[in-house]
Amino acid sequence: MKKFLIMLVSVCLLFGLPPVSILGASPVFTDSVKDQLKLVVEDASPTRRNSLIKSYDSLSNIQKEHKTWESKNTSLHNANEAKLSSVKKKMNELDSAKIRQMEQKVSTIKQKYQPLFDSSALVNKQLASAKKLKDKALTKLLQTQADGLKTACTLARQEIRMREAELKEAKAARTKKRADIRKILGEIDAWKARIKTEKSSISAANKSAATEWSNFKAALKKKDTDRIAGALTRLDILFSQGLKSRKNMNAYEVKIAEILTRAEAKLK
Repeated sequence: MKKFLIMLVSVCLLFGLPPVSILGASPVFTDSVKDQLKLVVEDASPTRRNSLIKSYDSLSNIQKEHKTWESKNTSLHNANEAKLSSVKKKMNELDSAKIRQMEQKVSTIKQKYQPLFDSSALVNKQLASAKKLKDKALTKLLQTQADGLKTACTLARQEIRMREAELKEAKAARTKKRADIRKILGEIDAWKARIKTEKSSISAANKSAATEWSNFKAALKKKDTDRIAGALTRLDILFSQGLKSRKNMNAYEVKIAEILTRAEAKLK
């Protein structure tokens, strides 16, 4: 059975037909169907006739609302997904240029002072040798040089440590910003879970509506006004449930948009 359904779906896709047509008829509220309904109920009481036609028109309008809200939700969802992708990309690139520049400064300063450190190391090595040789004059000269270089090296190391501290602070700030943004983005999951629940509800309602629509069409052929009324009533309940779910989805997408705006503000 599964292979058969897959084959039928493939055929439908090949000829551009919607797969739903083979799995069950979806409600299509056309003027033609309305005209059939009018012919079937023309012998019914005016109250019953008007009630059924009014129910049909109401369902037709609700279906249009469904399409409107579906379009709104699709647009908002796509906008949210695009913004989410943008926020994540910017978050990964957060302060990257600034930190690269600071890293380059630290590297440049270290290279700048390396000859000084090398000279200090060399003089101290020579000083140690002079002391071993007990050459007082050379020891005094080298000691003076070593003391001067020591002071210069101390100042150089202070500058390097300052630049490294600034770099470390910038990296820590970036890490905190990213953590704050991830925490904010984490709030989206709860709303997406609610959207998923609403989608499941809509899917279930659509399946039931397809069945009720088949019942309605069958009752129309048999001119059974009681079955027509029952099918239309049940369709109204299902459509209303589905419409409520679509509106809820829109409200949840709005919440997601607000979360993304908050996350985006943290990037500045």
